[in-house]
Amino acid sequence: VALLKDCCSCLAELMQGPCIKNQLLITSDPVFLNGLEKLLTTPFHGRISALLRLECKAAVLNLIASCFEGQQNKLIHHRISTEISPLSFEGVRTSLCTAAQASPNEYLSLVEDTLVDLSTIYIELQ
Repeated sequence: VALLKDCCSCLAELMQGPCIKNQLLITSDPVFLNGLEKLLTTPFHGRISALLRLECKAAVLNLIASCFEGQQNKLIHHRISTEISPLSFEGVRTSLCTAAQASPNEYLSLVEDTLVDLSTIYIELQ
């Protein structure tokens, strides 16, 4: 799971700048986008720490939000909205809020950063 998180973080860096070609390339594969949705919705095994689970999901959201950076046309928006259900985003938001209420000090920074990414995604997909 830590490797998945790191891969998503690396891919997010490649989207930023923005790099339109990388954004178009990564969002052109529906299988890849479906894989991101699976990461958002999977509960992961109980042996995986709650923090690592949330960090992985946060990295996925950051990757998705990074795909919108600098986009003028709506092709990427269409691709993402077609392949990733809005319920997937809502599930992560719920998990973040639950974690923040349970251990506010431990999760505060992660929750704040991820809610910004979620806000970006919601705004872009409207």
